[in-house]
Amino acid sequence: MPDASRRTIRRTTVIYWMLLIYIIAALAWWFISLEKQNTRIAQLQYNSINIEKNSLSPSQLTDKTFAIDKEVKKTPGNMLQKEFLSLSLF
Repeated sequence: MPDASRRTIRRTTVIYWMLLIYIIAALAWWFISLEKQNTRIAQLQYNSINIEKNSLSPSQLTDKTFAIDKEVKKTPGNMLQKEFLSLSLF
């Protein structure tokens, strides 16, 4: 009988670790996907500014570029914080 309980505990442990690894991999994939999406959106915003460049004043152009740069730089940190918070709940 002890052999059966050991097998059950071992099977449960293996399943637990496989699920945990799967969840961590999914969160990493999610982070990479969001980072790529963020880069694409920023590129589209830069392209939009380049199209409007002739109709914008230099200060407006600088402000819009600065706003995009600021958003791009702050987003990965927020995503990492959310990911670590999610992992800490496990």
